[in-house]
Order: sequence, then C-alpha cells, then structure tokens
Amino acid sequence: MGMCVGPRSVLVLNCTDRHASSYDLTDDELREAIGGVSVALFVLERAMQAGEDAPLAFASGAFGSTPVPSGTEHAVAGISPVSGRAIDHLAPGHWSALMRRCGFAAIVLVGACARWTTIAIENRKVSWLDARDYLGLPSRDVTKRVREWYGDRSVRVCAIGEAGERESPFATIACDGRSGGRGGLGAVLGAKRVKAIALRGRGDVRIADLPRAERLAEDLRRSVLGGPTMRALSPASRLRERRAVGVPTRNFASADFAPLVDFSRAFEPRDAYVELRAGCAPCSVQCENMYLRKERDRRFAVATDVEGIWALGPLCGIEDGSAVLDALARCEAYGLDAVSTGVSLAFAMEAVERGALSADIHFGDGAALMSNIDAMLRGDGALASIGRGVRAAAITLDRDASTFAMHVDGIESGWDDPRGSTYAPLALALGARYVPRADDRSFVEAEDRATLRDALVLCPFAENAFAHLAETAAPLYEAVWGLEMDVATLHASARATYDRRVRLGARRPHAAHALPARFATPLPDGPHAGARVVESELALMLASYQVARA
Repeated sequence: MGMCVGPRSVLVLNCTDRHASSYDLTDDELREAIGGVSVALFVLERAMQAGEDAPLAFASGAFGSTPVPSGTEHAVAGISPVSGRAIDHLAPGHWSALMRRCGFAAIVLVGACARWTTIAIENRKVSWLDARDYLGLPSRDVTKRVREWYGDRSVRVCAIGEAGERESPFATIACDGRSGGRGGLGAVLGAKRVKAIALRGRGDVRIADLPRAERLAEDLRRSVLGGPTMRALSPASRLRERRAVGVPTRNFASADFAPLVDFSRAFEPRDAYVELRAGCAPCSVQCENMYLRKERDRRFAVATDVEGIWALGPLCGIEDGSAVLDALARCEAYGLDAVSTGVSLAFAMEAVERGALSADIHFGDGAALMSNIDAMLRGDGALASIGRGVRAAAITLDRDASTFAMHVDGIESGWDDPRGSTYAPLALALGARYVPRADDRSFVEAEDRATLRDALVLCPFAENAFAHLAETAAPLYEAVWGLEMDVATLHASARATYDRRVRLGARRPHAAHALPARFATPLPDGPHAGARVVESELALMLASYQVARA
C-alpha cells in the first residue's frame, strides 16, 4: 500500500495576529483519527496543549469530495461556553468537500480578531476581510453577499447570525443555511469576532485507487437506496412515529401530546408545500425538507428539523403547526438552536405557571412564540435570564426551579426521555450523543460504532447500508486514502477518540452527570407510564460501563 494521497494538512488560523500556518498529519495520526469528529477532536486537543485559548476546529470527513455516498458532512469541535467541556457535532452541506479541495483535512481557529472579520480561503490562500457590513444578517444573507462578492455561487460559507454575535449559549454555526448542534459553538466563533468563513476550492482530490473506490461506492449507493432511509420519512411521519415511545410535552411533565396527529398535518403538503429536498453532495438520501409558507415566497423557506418542531411545539404545549414553522424560521434567521430555544421557553412557561417568573409566556400560546424568541435573544424584560440557558435561569429564580430545569451539564435536554428506556439514562449521564437501541449487545460497542461512524462521517440516515460498519469501511478507506486499514485499526481509532473525549472532559466515566430531577419522577402517561430513572440502577450501569472501558 502506498503513501496517503488525501489532504493531510491542518490550517491554523490565528485570529489575533491574522496569520495562517499549517502542519501535516502523519500516516499514524491519520490512522488513529481517521477523519471527521475524531480529527476535529485531535486538532482541538493539540491546540489546547499548545496553550491556545478556546480553539475551534472544523474537519472534513474521510470521504468528502469522493464518490462515496452519505459521507460528506463535516465535523465541528470546541469547548462549550455552557458546559465548559469539549463538544462535537456533525454538520450537513458541502463544506467538507470544499475543505478537501482547498487541500485541508482540518481548519482550527485560535485567538480572536480585533474587529469583525470574514476569513476567505481560496485553495491555500487566506484573506482577512472586513465583516462589519454583515453584522446583524442571517447566515443565508451572509452567504449570498459573499458569493456576490466572489461572483461565484460555488463558494461555501459557514457563518453565524445575530445569536453568535451576541454570544448566546444557543448560537449555532450555519453552513449554506443549514445548522445544528447544541452547546453554543456559534458563540465561540462570535467571541473570536469571526462572522463567516468562506471556502473556494478548485483543487483535485486524488483517490488512491479510483476504480476500486467507485465500485465500492456504487455498491453502497444501491444499499442506501434499497432500504429504509430518512428520504422516505417526512417530518410529519417522524412526529407520528414518536407516539410509540412517547412525546415529551409541557416541559417533560407529560409524554402524551394528544393533538399530535392533527399537529403533524401542518407539515404535510396539504398545509405547507414541500418545495424541494436537499442534502449533502453527492448524498443519495437528500433528507432535508424545505417548507414554504402558502405565499410561496422563497425567502421564507424553512429547513425543517423534526426535533426543533418538537421543542417549539409539543414541549411548549403548542398545537399550531404554522406558528411553529414561523418560529423555526426565526430561529434559523438568528442562528439559534431550535431545541435549546424550545426547551428554555418551556422552562419559562412552567416557571410562570408555578409563580417563579413573572412574564407573558404560557403553554399553548403559539401566537407569542416569535416575540418570546426575540425577547429571549435580546435580553428584554423578564425573559433576559431565560436567554442565558435553563441552568443559569434556574439559579436566578429560586431553589425549586432546578427541579424542572431540563438540562445536563447546562445543555438543554433533547427529545429522548430516558424513562422507560434501557440505555438512555446512561447515555445522558455520560454526555453521549448516541442512544443505543435496546437490541445492541453492549453500550460500549454501540458507542464505539457511533464514534467510528462520526469519524468516517457516514450519515446515520443511511444506517442500513453500513450493517457491518468496520468491515465495509476498511476497504473504502484503503481505496480512497491509500493507507493500509483493517477492522482492528478502526476499532482502535474509536477507542483513541473515546480516550481523547475523556481527556477533554466530554466523557466522565467515573462520575455521573446529574440528570434533571424530573426524570426521577414517574411518567404520568404515555407508553411508559409509571417509569422513572432510579439513581441506584443508574449508578450500577455507570459502574459496569467503567469496568467495560477499563
């Protein structure tokens, strides 16, 4: 097997002195980190060991800009301003492919700019541009303006909205208008006074064995399209599917959202027109549904995220699907994570209900959703404390507020209620993003599989194509990169990434993160009525996990 032919350079952008440098990953480092989340965490740790403050890392997937389907998301990693621990997530779009065409496996930002800046990267050339005219603009508008400046629609842009500028704990980083990930990494970019990063890559991405890579990729493409994928599941159908496991409602006080069926119909063509499907290139799934309001003005197209729909709808007791769509659009324009926003609003609604907060915000009031989002972001009135996140808000209210503050380590809870689930309590306690299925053989194996998938950046929405992940990925990696790879090395990579997460504080196997107190109380309704998280049982699970990880 020959030398690696893929891009191995890490671009280091020192925002303080507006200087760019780079270093190359060795073959051994690439075998250990593979790509994606694992490379992002690798370069993040290296920057921190060098004494850099609040580095922020972007990494391409192992198969970005190659024929491999469902492998073109990119990873982002940094230290959450909310939890103080490392967080990472995958983001959709074309960023990964462009990063590789510019010649980089990863980009890491350190320091902070003296004034608002757009960083423009064209192949391996870096320019630092004044971004003051972009302040206050949504990421989509920034992307449009940058492309107009270049005169090139192929330019790809990561940007923050007003939430990132204000360093909101809910701020996300959007790529080509699509964003995701809780924990406030958009605030990290905002603290660096970087409004946007633009990539324009025209270089070729060499593939070590192109015929073999194309043959393996075609086999995968048939598998992706031959089984159930997210392409076949609209947000409406996914919402209705949740009824089988419970739909957290009214700040997790209930698991039965009675009007779920009627609510979900607002996200079907009868009421909101699905204009197109979008996705990462060259993904076969194209999972994203873009919704237009009835007036069919393209400026108001909303990229629907089903968990965001839940957080702004059922969790807040809101039955008006149209109001939720408008609230999603508002979150997108600001660059706010819709889940953290919805969970925080639901907390405020319960606080008002209990008399702990005096504000005009109530369960079921869809008409006030957008004005409440505005007030929360801009720190207006009684909702100013809510805009700092559920944990911070609970501290400012009274001691009882912590009993219904739904967060783990300060990051707002997602829609997986652990009551009645085999592995969800352990996953939440550890800070694991992936909740294993009940039929998984062990939590450790399932977690390592998810880590490997995120390193390779193989989309979970095409899970059926990767039933034997390591066995499928090893020859693909060899064909694309030209580095020897086998199943054992891939498993070792997953373990190395786990160890790095522990060092960065993203995993704490020796102590349980405190789960929200509400999860210790029995569910009053829903398919798991009566279920609760028992602290002693969770402690035993954590002890077993620690032994398995030793």
